[in-house]
Amino acid sequence: MGNSILRLAKVESDNMLILNMLTPVNHKIVIDSGFDVNACCSGFGNWCIAKAGITGTGSPNDGSFMGYGTELCEPVYGAIGVQVNANGIVTHVGFFDSYTNDGRIRLLGGNQGNGTQAQYSDMAANSFIYWCMPSDC
Repeated sequence: MGNSILRLAKVESDNMLILNMLTPVNHKIVIDSGFDVNACCSGFGNWCIAKAGITGTGSPNDGSFMGYGTELCEPVYGAIGVQVNANGIVTHVGFFDSYTNDGRIRLLGGNQGNGTQAQYSDMAANSFIYWCMPSDC
């Protein structure tokens, strides 16, 4: 099931579509000087999960994925990862794609990198504190 969720995430990476994804999780859409400034990682994740026919968290909060699904000891393709900052505060959520050659995590998610659109980013592996797959998988 992780494969189908990540496949959907790869296809549905258009920014306006992601903004529309935020509506079902009751996230207020903000446009600032023509650019959206929405934290859409959880909305993007929940939307992809829903498109796969699975119940997500229903929340625009990235921390809503803590405790979600079945916890994994190590990420697998399509797993949902929860990232924290240096202070231990949940800051991001996305889908695991692979490890890079230098051991970083290649993650697909909304609101990462340069802008709010969904894209791949390479992130420090030790910044992730929770990996899971939806329980319905």
